[in-house]
Amino acid sequence: MSTLTEKTPEDLKQNSAQGVTPAIRSMHYAEFGPKLKTALPGPNAKKIVADDDRLISPSYTRSYPMVAKSGRGIRVTDVDGNEFLDFAAGIAVNSTGHCHPEVVKAIQDQAAELIHMSGTDFYYQNMTTLAERLSAIAPMPGPHKFYYGNSGAEAVECAMKLARYHTGRQNIISFFGAFHGRTMGALSLTGSKPQQKRRFAPSSPASTTSAIPMLTAAVPTARQKSRKPSPSTAPATSKTASSRPSSRPKRLPPSSSSPSRAKAATS
Repeated sequence: MSTLTEKTPEDLKQNSAQGVTPAIRSMHYAEFGPKLKTALPGPNAKKIVADDDRLISPSYTRSYPMVAKSGRGIRVTDVDGNEFLDFAAGIAVNSTGHCHPEVVKAIQDQAAELIHMSGTDFYYQNMTTLAERLSAIAPMPGPHKFYYGNSGAEAVECAMKLARYHTGRQNIISFFGAFHGRTMGALSLTGSKPQQKRRFAPSSPASTTSAIPMLTAAVPTARQKSRKPSPSTAPATSKTASSRPSSRPKRLPPSSSSPSRAKAATS
């Protein structure tokens, strides 16, 4: 299968200098663009989406009815043979592309040697080997200690525990528009969409969602420097920006610390 890497930067510059005609653009689209064989969604995809509606929890939110079957590099093929270009690297986790040969081989080799692992019960050399490599490229000075998680939400849960454990403070501040995850602890800090919290109150205690402060004040004033944090407030989570779509509220809803206020905040 042809890939975009066959065109060098020099080729692209030459095309730009000469002017890419509509015919050339059409030819490039036919070669490198998505390849659709059916109307979207196709018949096989429609059946699977219907089965999904019948059998799978609605907590899985989907943006579009694309039913993926296979992937290679930047291309993803659905169950009807339609090819799409994935510019998001999955959900930003396939930085080497779909099914990179070296990644596939590493997974196959490990599956043939040992599948189950539990880092809380036993020791594994792979954990320390990876930790050594991460330590070598970590942007902060060492020594380092590493925690491995399965998801962003799990990492946020870990950050909440670490902040409370090491500071002795209980309160945590997050910001509207930020997505931190959907597990109960992380959800208490999420402020991107009201429906993500609806009917799940009460949330984790001592967590407050606030408006995002003015980011233009990059240099603190003397008064700001003199302020001391509340002895009960742990550092705010660092994952305050979100790549997920968000809807900023027109006015700040009340705290969700009580059931009556939570109902007003999520209605």
